[in-house]
Amino acid sequence: MHPFLKSLRRFLLAVVVWLFVMAALIFTYHHEAQISLNNAAIFLAPPFFILFFLLNSVWYVCKSTPFSAGKWHVLILRHGASVVFLVLAWFILISVYSELLIQLYPEVAWKKIFQQTIWFFILSATMFYFLIMILNYFLILLERTREIEQQALYNHIAAVQAELKSLKSTIHPHFLFNSFAALDTLIRTDPEKAREVCIQLSDFLRYSIRYGEKEFVTIGDETEHIKNYLEVEKVRFGDRLYYEMDLDPELKKIKILPFVLLPLAENAVKHGVSQMIGRSELKLQISRTRDRILISFINPYDPESPAVVSSGSGLDNLRRRLNAHYGDKTNLHVTRKNGIATAVIELPLEKT
Repeated sequence: MHPFLKSLRRFLLAVVVWLFVMAALIFTYHHEAQISLNNAAIFLAPPFFILFFLLNSVWYVCKSTPFSAGKWHVLILRHGASVVFLVLAWFILISVYSELLIQLYPEVAWKKIFQQTIWFFILSATMFYFLIMILNYFLILLERTREIEQQALYNHIAAVQAELKSLKSTIHPHFLFNSFAALDTLIRTDPEKAREVCIQLSDFLRYSIRYGEKEFVTIGDETEHIKNYLEVEKVRFGDRLYYEMDLDPELKKIKILPFVLLPLAENAVKHGVSQMIGRSELKLQISRTRDRILISFINPYDPESPAVVSSGSGLDNLRRRLNAHYGDKTNLHVTRKNGIATAVIELPLEKT
């Protein structure tokens, strides 16, 4: 919508400003053309008031023709055609109006006045067109800046909300309950293994609690966190759970948002391993292209098993966090086909 039509106050302000412009033109024409002020007002006021409404259409031309690199020819052609059409339409209306004046006030030489002011009308309309065009592009710039600021604020709020939800879901009661239940059995059967798992569980919980204090962590920190999680889960699932991590050691130094990998691992265990009767092989792959990091988490699943009841908040919160920080430079998608589920995250390689 045209900015002046969004509120009555703006529209009235624009009308008042234009009335002052019209008054200045009428007085100038009165002195330069040596005709009475009354005749100058009769001759110019209605055409220029019509021009006010015609110039409002320039907004829509500007809105549909943004400044773009390499597209200056489109800008020139559209505005060139638009100004020609506007001047021509206004000229026709003025011609009709002058004929009407001849019929209403035959004692005044309106035809002569019209012929003497043809170029005045053409130049005035052209000048006002380009002035309004510049004003419109300035308003569009302000509007776009406001939208960017609002989107940035929305992203910040979304990020904070996602962080809070992630913090609340960091330590899952079910995970702790299952881990302690498995440890209870392991302590009696293999005390040394139980001690090792307790250390891994401790490291996992320590990372989970402290990660919120950091804006970024290394991929190495994240993979170690996932390793601790899966090792603890192996106590519960035994030989049914096997995992493999495939990544270049150099990638471990790259920094990403914290707690990116855990939702993928939790999703694989909950919807994959827990449904499978036999051995489940999970695979974490992290690779790098020239300017992107690709993270893939692959796990088998049983297509015929009933779906596990889940809120789905883990991946949804992760997606919101990624979008809030990276914007449209990130992508998270999950595919399930032929008994294999693959979760893929694409992140921009950025300096932190």
